[in-house]
Amino acid sequence: MPVLKAFSIFDVMAIPSARSLGFKEYGEDHIKLLAEQFFTESETKESGEANVNTEKLKAEWGKFKFDLIDWKADLPRDLKEGKAATTSTTGTLHRMTRQPSFRHFFPLLSSLAERCLSIPVSNAWPERGVSALKCIKPRLRNRLKNDMLQALLQVSINGPRVESDACAKIVHSATDAWNRAKKTRNLHVPQTRGNAASIPVAVAAHVAQVQVADAAVQADDDEYREQLKTIEAEVEEATAALKLTEDGFEAEDDLTDSDYDSDYDCEYYR
Repeated sequence: MPVLKAFSIFDVMAIPSARSLGFKEYGEDHIKLLAEQFFTESETKESGEANVNTEKLKAEWGKFKFDLIDWKADLPRDLKEGKAATTSTTGTLHRMTRQPSFRHFFPLLSSLAERCLSIPVSNAWPERGVSALKCIKPRLRNRLKNDMLQALLQVSINGPRVESDACAKIVHSATDAWNRAKKTRNLHVPQTRGNAASIPVAVAAHVAQVQVADAAVQADDDEYREQLKTIEAEVEEATAALKLTEDGFEAEDDLTDSDYDSDYDCEYYR
């Protein structure tokens, strides 16, 4: 892409010497392309002057080219020989963002460096972020605020694995920090009126009298039969008191025809 290719001007190994003929025009076309890409028309119209950011970016680049020559002399040997894990262009961009004074003197170039370093090399990272977003914020959690959502996404995407030692170390340190910051309160134990003993002691004495049976032990059959007999006796007594005998139920079953027709039958035979 032309925009990504334009960032090659930050390669300190490609900068010509200050006495060469092409040093004055070096990077002018690329700077103009980057200004058109990242500094839109709305930003320039707010200042009241047309293409003001483009002119500022050109001025910063004209000064920064001389600084790149000095950075080239201080470049580590492994970067010069191409044996480092990173490239000279990436090293220059990182140096531009890490120096606090660089942002003060070159604010637009610093913004370009940050945008270049934040560009993903593939669409795998954005797709991973969207997948994590769907898991963290489903439809049932649609009221999740942005600050909490950003923190959860940061942990989900860039955090260590759940079962790793690094994750356990972070959890333990966070728990210790929370316990130190959180003021624990002792629960108030109310006293019983007219008795010096406290409620927990009385409850403990009552609980001590309760026999707890093991869930794996089967209940006694004799005890179950005694309860069943008691229930049957109570049912028989209630049946006799209400005069609900078996002969009465059988008599009702024999009455198949009613002496009076139902409302439905009357409506039907009309």
